[in-house]
Amino acid sequence: MDWGRTKMMLILTFLILDFFLIVQFIEKQNAEQIETFTESPFEEQLEADEISLGELPQGPIKASYISVMPRQFTEEEMADLEGVDTIEYIRQDNKIQRLNITLEEPMEVGELSEFTPDKLQTFIVEEVIAGENYAFWGVNEELGTITYYQQYDGRQFFRSQSSMLQFTVNEENQIVEYDQTLLSDFESFNENNILPAIQAVWSMYGQGGVLTPGSNITKTELVYYPLIQLTESQVFTPTWHFVVNGEKDVYVNAFEGQIIKDVETE
Repeated sequence: MDWGRTKMMLILTFLILDFFLIVQFIEKQNAEQIETFTESPFEEQLEADEISLGELPQGPIKASYISVMPRQFTEEEMADLEGVDTIEYIRQDNKIQRLNITLEEPMEVGELSEFTPDKLQTFIVEEVIAGENYAFWGVNEELGTITYYQQYDGRQFFRSQSSMLQFTVNEENQIVEYDQTLLSDFESFNENNILPAIQAVWSMYGQGGVLTPGSNITKTELVYYPLIQLTESQVFTPTWHFVVNGEKDVYVNAFEGQIIKDVETE
């Protein structure tokens, strides 16, 4: 018998068992924390501070990390575009990954303060490469931009230069050009229960005074937010996106509960 090899196998077996038991213990602790939280008088504190929650998603929700790659645009796709004056693009690793398209004729959109997504819906679906994959994000009147982000499984990839469709509007309220990037090769991993939306609200209430007395949560949704940028791929994490008082965007990591410091990409 090779006693040295047998000894090593026993050590590895016990290490694996210890790791498994630790994981089980952590999951049990997390479950108990969530159960305890749901029984807490937190909502009474919010009511006392006159903080309105709006409509929060209910029940257990499972989500995964998402690994993605930049999508390559082809010469054939660009050749099929209509109503285009010029197309500029950026190559990386000999792949076309970003487009800047100038329209042949400027397109009227009206005052940005009155913009609604339906004004561009037909154009995006019919004239933009893979346009059906984008959903409206918002308008920046100061910069003169209208921004859409790509979505996957009904959830948007926020704050990513690699998943964005952004229109530039001139002083005459006309779209003159747009920039486009796109993601592909989606791979989900580590699916698990995320924190309930109400627990993410607790993070905002307890960290940094994001929610002050009289605050109103006007929108709540689950999105993907950039987590890690690798050499070629990028990893996104499930994230609760809240809009406070109709104007302030707050992001809370849906697995860990920390408020994410937002970095504007517009």
